[in-house]
Amino acid sequence: MKVAIITEGFDGTGYGHLTRCLSIYRAFEEKAITPVFIANCDDNAKSYLPDVNLVQLNWLEKENELLAVINNFDLGIIDSYLAPYELYDKISKAVNKAVYIDDYLRLHYPPGIIINGTIGAENFPYRKDKNQVYLLGIDYMPLRKEFWEVNKRDNIKSALKEILITLGGQDIRNLTFPILEFLLNKYPEFNYHILISKKNYDKFGQPFNFTNIKYYHNLNAEEMLNLICSCNLAITSASQTTYELARIGLPTIAIGLADNQKFNLQGWKREGFIINEIWFSRKNFLQLLLQDLKLLLEKPYTNKSYCDGQGARRIVSEILFGSNSDNFILRKFNSGDVKTIFELSNDEEIRRFSINSNKIEWNDHLIWFEKSLKNEKAYYLVIEDLNKTLMGQVKFDINKDNAIISISIQKDYRGKGFSVKILERACHNFFLNNQMINIIGAYIEVNNFRSIKSFIKAGFILNCVEIINNKKYYFYILKRSN
Repeated sequence: MKVAIITEGFDGTGYGHLTRCLSIYRAFEEKAITPVFIANCDDNAKSYLPDVNLVQLNWLEKENELLAVINNFDLGIIDSYLAPYELYDKISKAVNKAVYIDDYLRLHYPPGIIINGTIGAENFPYRKDKNQVYLLGIDYMPLRKEFWEVNKRDNIKSALKEILITLGGQDIRNLTFPILEFLLNKYPEFNYHILISKKNYDKFGQPFNFTNIKYYHNLNAEEMLNLICSCNLAITSASQTTYELARIGLPTIAIGLADNQKFNLQGWKREGFIINEIWFSRKNFLQLLLQDLKLLLEKPYTNKSYCDGQGARRIVSEILFGSNSDNFILRKFNSGDVKTIFELSNDEEIRRFSINSNKIEWNDHLIWFEKSLKNEKAYYLVIEDLNKTLMGQVKFDINKDNAIISISIQKDYRGKGFSVKILERACHNFFLNNQMINIIGAYIEVNNFRSIKSFIKAGFILNCVEIINNKKYYFYILKRSN
């Protein structure tokens, strides 16, 4: 399949389009599809696009070159604030299927798929033409791959406050240092983590160079994730960063810096992720910021995630298979799953075919679950449908160069063909994320005919027969493909 992703990003405008398109690119890679990434960008943008099949092209001015590259492609995905309708129309006619990433109803797009992952976008007044497909709302927000499968924050520093300030690398309103100065006067005992471009940092000549202030420039996604998880609270622009903060559930104050951020402010306030809409243009915006800061410092941390991070995977599944496909999401266990996993694990049929067939007691489950979240030799996944309803769980227990898999499916989803697809995707993802593991094994009770059939269809082959707890089990294995 030939896929083109067409977007833009510059030092003066920011690289948000590049990073969210990179997320979609990575989701295609999971399907063994490598898109062509066509970017109208400066050289600095290349650092945001590691290991990408990149074509650097000013496609706004050289549209004939663009159209020649993508002619007869299966898919063309465009994410732009600059392209006119006429170019969108030409792209839609050059490819078999066109996909448009929108934020604020910028255009009435040609026929194709419209994606808007803004919180609350499902209620935006799109025309809903019959020749268009709409993927709207936070479930379709493409976050960077590092944020797809992360546990919500399990601990918060209580004695010392760590404040993250990130107003976009470009800080278009030059607010970082005024906010920092204001907060230093109010809370000089806090530690401040300032994310700002090296260019802007140098421009202001290190106005605050204290031991409780750390500056960061051009962090990659993993570094950003680690920084977020080390802080107690964030002050940010109401941009794409709010979705990464919401993924972790970090208490946040969001400031509107541009008109296209109003939907984010409104949506996050409605969702309860932020307390108030704060606009930089208000004369008393620093006092409003302080007001919310005091409330958040007094508010107990709830460990709630407001975004599941699976938007890119949903987008690719919908593009490839359509709304009638057997879509599901795989994500790692988090602390909010403890009850649903307990109930699933005690299902009568699941217990009957388990090596340990005894009913699981709640206190024993709590101890096991807490250890599982911290166990580096465990790769435990929850399976959800697109409505976030639990479909089941897949567990991989790692032992040196191999792993043992077990799968449990909710009663309502059994016998419908989900198990094979879940096994295939889960094993594929496991091998991708665990490069040292070459074999996945599975113990299946000899009378569990449904599971035997599913594992064989998913590519597992019989290796041997073992007796465990006086019961006979087949041992199936799946080897890493070259």
